[in-house]
Amino acid sequence: MMLAPMRLFNERPLTRIFDDVFGEQAADRWVPALDIDENDDSWVVTAELPGVDPKAVEITLDGRELTIRGEKVAAEKDEKTNRRYAERRFGNFERRFTLPEEVAAEAVKAASRDGILTVTIGKPEVKKPRQIPIEG
Repeated sequence: MMLAPMRLFNERPLTRIFDDVFGEQAADRWVPALDIDENDDSWVVTAELPGVDPKAVEITLDGRELTIRGEKVAAEKDEKTNRRYAERRFGNFERRFTLPEEVAAEAVKAASRDGILTVTIGKPEVKKPRQIPIEG
């Protein structure tokens, strides 16, 4: 049994509008796959960025809105070779999400390893769950 996708995060409607307006062309653009996980202390966004130079990626956090944008550059083409078939996608990309609650902007860090970008966004101290002992 497959569970329905989690709807805690709202991807910007601009992506949907782009797909509606440009139809088939939208399928040709490259959009990195990502996961968003939550633990007691933070939100963790993991994005697959194979072949993307980490220096070509920009991450911004504006309030609760997280944006990851960058560019996947095509490899140099050999002039002596005629490409007959291509599935790889290149170009600019942007993923934008609104986090479901306030975050600790000063506690954001990002790391890239083996084509995987991991952005960890801390939760504010007041938002963390707290266990209350019962006296008596």
